[in-house]
Amino acid sequence: MGSIIVITGTPGVGKTTLARALAERLGIRYINVAELARANGLLLNYDEARGAYVVDIRGVRKVLRDIASREEVVVDTHIVEVAPPEFVRLAIVLRLDPRLLAERLRGRGYPLSKVRENVESEVLDLCLQDAVAHLGFDKVFELDATGKPPHVVLEEALKIIERGEGAKPGSVSWAAKLGEELAELLLSLGG
Repeated sequence: MGSIIVITGTPGVGKTTLARALAERLGIRYINVAELARANGLLLNYDEARGAYVVDIRGVRKVLRDIASREEVVVDTHIVEVAPPEFVRLAIVLRLDPRLLAERLRGRGYPLSKVRENVESEVLDLCLQDAVAHLGFDKVFELDATGKPPHVVLEEALKIIERGEGAKPGSVSWAAKLGEELAELLLSLGG
């Protein structure tokens, strides 16, 4: 039987870079949920307001269950609910300073409304909350990637996977760290 290592977090925090590097280092398969959904006809419709497709969560979960029953994989997604909990070994919620996240998303050409939505998601720990609700506290770790080059983030993720050494949910608080700067950032994004 296989298992799933979930790499999740707000869009733009570096999930894909980390997930691909982990899969390569561990010698296991990398799965991007958006690509898996597209390849298996598991996109329900297009959300015009968000500029994104809606994924068939149950359908993707079924495909991942089948894959994980045979092999170990690294799954890259911001929708942690697609992962069948019984096969999830652990989840790493990648975190990033909201100011840097806003810069990255603007650089990708995201509309200001989508930048704000994702920055708010990061500030409110939504991906972290979803991971804990879906998988339980014990399977979830946080990894703050702020100011760290990809190879350092990879090494920290490997410590979590191999030794269970890492920050547990609740260790990152952007509101506490940024204070009034956070309000200024949100105002600059149209709030």
